[in-house]
Amino acid sequence: SASTPTGSSASAAADAAPQPSASTPIESSARDADAAPTLRNDADETCDPDALLSPDRVASSPLPGVVLLKNALDDAGQREVLEWALRHGIDRKAWLDADGALNAPRQFRGRCYDAVEAVDPRAGALSDALQEAARKAYNEVDPVGASTTHLLMLFYANLERGLGWHRDNGRSDGRDLNPVVSLSLGAACSFRMKHGPNDAETVVQLESGDAILFGGPARHVMHCVTDLQKGTCPAHLRDMVRGRVPGEPAEWRLNLT
Repeated sequence: SASTPTGSSASAAADAAPQPSASTPIESSARDADAAPTLRNDADETCDPDALLSPDRVASSPLPGVVLLKNALDDAGQREVLEWALRHGIDRKAWLDADGALNAPRQFRGRCYDAVEAVDPRAGALSDALQEAARKAYNEVDPVGASTTHLLMLFYANLERGLGWHRDNGRSDGRDLNPVVSLSLGAACSFRMKHGPNDAETVVQLESGDAILFGGPARHVMHCVTDLQKGTCPAHLRDMVRGRVPGEPAEWRLNLT
């Protein structure tokens, strides 16, 4: 699933609306196969959470249907995801415009929405593993479960601006109750949720390597991203971005949904 804001903030909606990127088409992606690292053998077929995720992950449920997986990915797992994300976003220009700048300049962001096969096969395996980990901890997040077909990536090159209130109920998000799977890398932020405009908010902190899933009774919960925190982007990830992303952002956040 992918997030499509439908809230009142026009700029936030424009920023997060899934759009096909200018990246390599699926049918042409075979030429990148030699450059892509081989999938881990122990996770090729099983999508076993223990094969892909951190053994130190901690699950909690801040709302019925919502599962927060703290430390879902350890440092090595975060670096692996960031590497294939940068390969697609920067090397294949999926986050870039025709001039080589980030393709959402008003929001200081790069974005793409593509089939997982066009990004990296590990994206689908990771999503399946996160769903299985959430399912084992709290069944209500997932009445059925589904294989991930598409991936939305938002690269925040500026921490001054978050993402406005919205529900993931656009055409590209699906209308069923299968869970939305969202992974955070880089700077920490506050993730806010509420079922209705006048309801009380539930707020969780998302740090690098954390994942949040919402499905079942929370599949269409309103949510937003605020309070992106300077000084929280891990140094080992900052080093990977240095020299590769236009504008040379000192700190950043990457969300994969």
